[in-house]
Amino acid sequence: MKIQFSPINFLKFQTVNKYSSNFLKYRYNLPFDAISFTGKSISQQVKELPKDAFLSEGLREYILANIDEKDLITLHKEYYAQLSECKTLDEAKELYPEFNSVIDMKDLDVDGLDSYTIRKISRGEIDGLGVDNASLEFLKRYVAKLEPVLDNKENYFYISASTVKKLLGYFHISMDKRYLNVVLNQKKSKAKKANWQEEEYRENMLALMNTPEIRKKRSEITTLRFKDPQKRLELSERSILNWQNDEYVAKTIAAMQRKETREKHSRSIKEACKKPETISRKKAAARANWQNESYKNIHEIVAIAKKLAAQKFRQSENNGAIDRIAKMRKIGEIQRQILEEWGFYDKDRNIDEILKLAQSFEVNN
Repeated sequence: MKIQFSPINFLKFQTVNKYSSNFLKYRYNLPFDAISFTGKSISQQVKELPKDAFLSEGLREYILANIDEKDLITLHKEYYAQLSECKTLDEAKELYPEFNSVIDMKDLDVDGLDSYTIRKISRGEIDGLGVDNASLEFLKRYVAKLEPVLDNKENYFYISASTVKKLLGYFHISMDKRYLNVVLNQKKSKAKKANWQEEEYRENMLALMNTPEIRKKRSEITTLRFKDPQKRLELSERSILNWQNDEYVAKTIAAMQRKETREKHSRSIKEACKKPETISRKKAAARANWQNESYKNIHEIVAIAKKLAAQKFRQSENNGAIDRIAKMRKIGEIQRQILEEWGFYDKDRNIDEILKLAQSFEVNN
C-alpha cells in the first residue's frame, strides 16, 4: 500500500516534527558533537566549502588532510603559527603569498583617509600599533589568532569592533564569510559543551525539557514513524480510515475553519492598527485612561510587583545559568504570586488599599 499524507495529517506531521530530537537539540542547547544549525558536523561543512572560501590552497589542503583528527580552529592556528614570529610584513608575504595584496601602513595615504584612528596610529598614540607594524599586527591578531572572531572583544587595541572592520578594509585584510561562519559554528558548539559541564546549567536546561505527556507521546510517534517502516504503514492506514469517517472529517474541517477565522481576524486587526484614524483613536483612548486615577493606580501596583519579582529572582539561588526566556517566565510567575498575595485578583478588591500595601515595600532597581 502506498503511504499517503492527507492535508491535516501533513500539518500534524509538521507539529510532531517540531518536538523531534533535532528541534530539542537547538531549542535547549543539548550537548551534541559539533553540530551547527545546518544540521551538519564541522568536518562536513569544511569539506563542502568551495575552494575560493579558503585564504589559500595551502590552507585548504592542510585543513582537509587533518579535519577528521583535529578541530578547524586548531588547524587554522597551526597553519598560521609562523605568522606570529614574523618581524615585518615582507616576511609574512614571503611565507604566505595570500597576503601579497595587504597594504603596509607606510604606503597608505593617511591624510587622504577620513579616519581619526588611522591618524592616531600614525602619531603613535595607540599602544602596540605604529606605522611600522600596524598591518602586520592586524594580520597576526585577526588572521593568525582569530582574536576578534573568537573572543568577540569590544576593545581590540582599545579600538571598537566597527572601527576594526574599517581598518581591515583599509589594509585589504579579509577572510571569506563562508569560512568564518564555520569557525563561528565551532565556537558556539564548544561554548555549548562547556555550559553543559556546569551542574546548574544542566539542571536548568533539563527542567526546561520536562514537556507535557502529549509532547512525549508525539515524540515517540515521530521516532516510530522514522525508524519502523511497518509502523509508518500502519499510521498511514489509520489516517486513510480516519478520513473515511464523516465525524472525523467534520471535526477536522471545523477546526481548520476556526483556525482560518482566527488568523483572518488577527490580520484584520493588524491592518486596522496601521490606519491613521485607528492610531489617533487608540492614542485618545490611552490619554483618557491615564486621566482615570484608578487606571493609574492599577498600573503602579503591577509595576511595583514586577520590580519586586525581579528583585526576588536576583536574590534566589541557582539562577545564574538560566536562559533569558526562562528568566522572564520565572519573574512573571513570582509577580503573579505577589499580586495574588495582595488580593489584586479578588472581586471585592480595594485598589487604594492594595496601592498603599505595594508602596510599603522597598524595591531596589
